[in-house]
Amino acid sequence: MMSSNYRFCLIAAVFTVVATASHGQTGSAPKQPEEPSLEAQVNAKALNMRASNQQWQQRLTQEQQQTQATTASLKTDLASKQAKLKQLQNTLAQLQQQKQQLKQKKQQAEADLELVQSSYQQALSGLGQRWQHSTTAQLMPQRQPWLTQQLAAPHFPAINELSTLIDYAMADIRASAAIETQDATVINRNGQSANATLTLLGTAMIMATQGSDIGLVDNENRFIAIDGDAAAINHQWLGGGDTLMMDISQGALLPFLAEPQGLLHTIKQGGELLWPLLAVAAAGMLTLMWCAARLFYWRPIGDKEEQHEPQVLTENHDRRTPAKWVLAQGACHQELQGMDYALKQGMLHQVGRFERGLGLIGLLAALAPMLGLLGTVSGMIETFQSLTQFGNSEPKLLSSGISKALITTEVGLVVAIPLLLLLHPLKRRAQRLTLDMERHCAWLLAQRAKGLAEPEARAAAAEGPRR
Repeated sequence: MMSSNYRFCLIAAVFTVVATASHGQTGSAPKQPEEPSLEAQVNAKALNMRASNQQWQQRLTQEQQQTQATTASLKTDLASKQAKLKQLQNTLAQLQQQKQQLKQKKQQAEADLELVQSSYQQALSGLGQRWQHSTTAQLMPQRQPWLTQQLAAPHFPAINELSTLIDYAMADIRASAAIETQDATVINRNGQSANATLTLLGTAMIMATQGSDIGLVDNENRFIAIDGDAAAINHQWLGGGDTLMMDISQGALLPFLAEPQGLLHTIKQGGELLWPLLAVAAAGMLTLMWCAARLFYWRPIGDKEEQHEPQVLTENHDRRTPAKWVLAQGACHQELQGMDYALKQGMLHQVGRFERGLGLIGLLAALAPMLGLLGTVSGMIETFQSLTQFGNSEPKLLSSGISKALITTEVGLVVAIPLLLLLHPLKRRAQRLTLDMERHCAWLLAQRAKGLAEPEARAAAAEGPRR
């Protein structure tokens, strides 16, 4: 590349010198001083260009060396930066792995803490439900308020709270195998507070004495006096006897046995939906008795009466025999077609009377279980509402809804089953009366058709010999 530039510059210098010389020869200007020869000028130009090229070559070499040095330095820096980047990436991966491990440990620790807290709350709830009506509550009156306080604000238990719960549990276990005696305040039969001496037989029952009276203390701290042989035996036991009459229900069964278990009590427990069921039962039974009285008042035509002539059956208007009434209506017509029409009209009227009320009985029998099911749904709704508001720690809150559900279902079935069972013989009775009436109507039509055909046959037979 340098030789081509050099040649180009040399050729340009030669042309410049030649052009200058030719211009000096042809012009009319005055004679100039003698200039250097063409070869000298070319050489001078060539020397200048060679010096200039050497300078440019030296400068280019320096710049190339500087560029190479800068490139090497940049490569070194790049390699150093890439090594640092790789090291940082490795460090970042390790930190992310550690972060993930710490996150998993945190989640596991939180799950363990939630498990401990939920187990603690469940233990509090279960023990609170058990201890609320336990006989040992008389020995540890501060236990129930502490449980109520713990359940009111759910939290992670502290060490002292766990120790307190364990101490209460161990004390309850020890008290369940011991017989303790202490003075306490109970509610007597007049609803007033009174002092009594309590004898706690473990967790089985609490026996109390007020003066000469002896009785039991129930779950609501009420004194329930007992008398008779049980009172005498327990007095002897307190005096050192060997026999004791126990009530492991802690007096809960005594009020239940004392309550009247009659119809009014059942209706009261069943709720408001029991009244429609009783109305359905009353309407069904009244309709059933009315239909039974009507259907069994009517009777079919007996076997002895079937042997009589048609005139006897049609002239005897018996109110208890609907078939005779229909036959009498048909006998009024002499023509066969008119008799058939009259018999059909009478049968349709009587069939309607036979089936009157039976459809209502079937409807009431189907309606009773539906009302019972409605009571079941209503009771379960109340049950779930109690669960939502109060939880499942108190079974008494659920008893009213469950009782209503079961009682209404039971009453609905009790009403529907007898109605369905008694409806079947009534339908059979109505079918028997209908079939008896249809049979005798067909018999009457046959007799009339036969009576009309005999004169025509005799007339045809009389005309035959004459011909």
